[in-house]
Amino acid sequence: MGTQISFNAEEVEIDNGKGLLPPGWYQVELESNHTWEAASTGSQCLRIDCTIVGGPHAGGTIEIKPLMFWNPPGDVSKKIADEILAKICHAVGVSGIRQDLDELMGKRCEVKIGHGKKGENHTFWQWRPMQSMTAQNTSPPAAQTSPAWSNNPSN
Repeated sequence: MGTQISFNAEEVEIDNGKGLLPPGWYQVELESNHTWEAASTGSQCLRIDCTIVGGPHAGGTIEIKPLMFWNPPGDVSKKIADEILAKICHAVGVSGIRQDLDELMGKRCEVKIGHGKKGENHTFWQWRPMQSMTAQNTSPPAAQTSPAWSNNPSN
């Protein structure tokens, strides 16, 4: 007979030593954005900071970086950054940005995160509108063409 214990794994917060959130869906509010120039390439980069607004990690932060927007047209990094920004826009219910990224700040959505191949950073698999009826954005939701916007079509 095995050792008898009572154990609930859901009550244990696992410290993976890298400060990463567990993979899964998070309700977030887009809080701030920052730009800088990458010293090695001269590319203009963007980071968006999000605050987790629900669940056991509420109050925590998620950084979306680096998005390289001002690279030459056709650059792969710019294409990826444009796709991620489009997914965020769809998830928060806006069709685009008229003048300034601050137009997205204060908006809420959900993001599904995972971990990079080596487990050292977050990856953002999907973006979607808030599923909770109590979480409202200030803009009306945009028409949806798919249920979730995914960086990884296999999910």
